[in-house]
Amino acid sequence: MSGRREGPALRDADHAVFRDPHQHDDRQEQHTMSETSSSHELPQDLVLPVPDGFVPREEMRPLTPFLGNWRCESTVYPPGREDSPVKGLFRGKLSPILRGTWYEWDYTQEPNELHPTGQHCRYIFGWSPELEQFVSIYFDDRGNHIDAVTSGAGWVDGHLIFSGAILLRDHGGDVIMTDDFTSDGPGHLHNVVTITSDGIPKLHAELDFRHENP
Repeated sequence: MSGRREGPALRDADHAVFRDPHQHDDRQEQHTMSETSSSHELPQDLVLPVPDGFVPREEMRPLTPFLGNWRCESTVYPPGREDSPVKGLFRGKLSPILRGTWYEWDYTQEPNELHPTGQHCRYIFGWSPELEQFVSIYFDDRGNHIDAVTSGAGWVDGHLIFSGAILLRDHGGDVIMTDDFTSDGPGHLHNVVTITSDGIPKLHAELDFRHENP
């Protein structure tokens, strides 16, 4: 018996249910983002080459699309004023640490309406052999933090979904925050962030990541 943690049973506008994470597709055919696939890795034509000289650990291969320097444009929908979203800009580098056991994204956000002095954040991703799931740990210079796990063992139908509980007073207390990563091709990631409170999911933010030279 594994120590697998069951993620929250979340719903949103695009995903009614999560697929069984134990389903595997052993066929060697090529898949595209528009095709149904239970592969735990993104199709190779969507993955950038890894940094020179770096050999990813086998269990971390599904996260190799995350490596590199990123420019991220964000749109946040604050509670109570969802019709007046706030734009933001992040920049940072996602690198392997601790002999490639973890990938760490060290990034800063430029000042905007929500964060007049900007913010400095860390987002760490890794594989838990006990849970048999990917895990993520987020923390920033404002004291925010969240631990999350994937809904399956990797990418499913072109989505990598992390969910975790967090206390957000602006959203009424304990909520579930979900990050849904997709990709349109090499050097691109898109993240749709939803917050579920009292069983009702709401769009919190959309983040569009583009690779850029250091």
